[in-house]
Amino acid sequence: MKVIEYNSSKPISEEVVDLLTEVSPFLITQFEDEESYKISFIANTIEEFENFFKLITKLGFDNNYEINEVVDRLVKHPIKNFNLTEKDNWKLFLQDIDVSNDFKIIMPWSNCTSKKFIIINPSLAFGTGHHETTLSCLRIMNKLRNEEFYVESMVDIGSGSGILSLFAQLVFSCCSLGIDNDNEALNQGYSNKKLNKHLNGSSIFIQSNKPIINRKNDLVIVNISIDYIKEHLEFILNNSRNGCYFILSGMLFKDFRSLKKILDKFNISLDKVYYLENWITLGLVKNV
Repeated sequence: MKVIEYNSSKPISEEVVDLLTEVSPFLITQFEDEESYKISFIANTIEEFENFFKLITKLGFDNNYEINEVVDRLVKHPIKNFNLTEKDNWKLFLQDIDVSNDFKIIMPWSNCTSKKFIIINPSLAFGTGHHETTLSCLRIMNKLRNEEFYVESMVDIGSGSGILSLFAQLVFSCCSLGIDNDNEALNQGYSNKKLNKHLNGSSIFIQSNKPIINRKNDLVIVNISIDYIKEHLEFILNNSRNGCYFILSGMLFKDFRSLKKILDKFNISLDKVYYLENWITLGLVKNV
């Protein structure tokens, strides 16, 4: 594989990323690195870069400053071998994740041959699976599958990169609704959806500051700040059906007592607890 990499003071807009990926075979990754963004264009061969430059010249984007700026940077930077053994290569820190023996989260440059996986392109939205809160949510979903818990419809509040919605598709073949208030996150969710066309079920992503819940949901995941959870948890529990399973994540151990005061108002059973690096993730069931 080949790559062109450069640093930029700002990321490429999702609109331009979508356009460039539509007219090229590139995988485009953007990773915030201290005060700049490391941007990578990954292709299989040098010829793919050469064909892209010819196509861009032919199509002409004279009126689009951002596209011209990106292409100009690509031309000026060398095409290198994509090498994960370079000491300073940031991709070494974002390796594949074994959620279980059966299921994996893989990076777009992975050589993984697993048949049960989702691909997550690390970018500006939260959620590669490496953080303790996200990893705990993934592991609880895997446990639910092993216990043959049935999920036809799930909601992912604070969806970020879309990783939890897409993983739910993988393990449950369900319909997933991802909700986030950040438009950049929604764009990244849809970009990752394009990388996972092999999945059964479906995923959609909606921009909203408030939770969207209905009584058909079998699984509700809230992986977001503790302030958001405390503000909206009563609404979520009131508007969900009996038997619904909840995964709450994004809280520290010190937050549990204040959250328990809200949970005690409802007939809720604590089913699972994951405690990783002082982060707590709860698996809860709403009883009849």
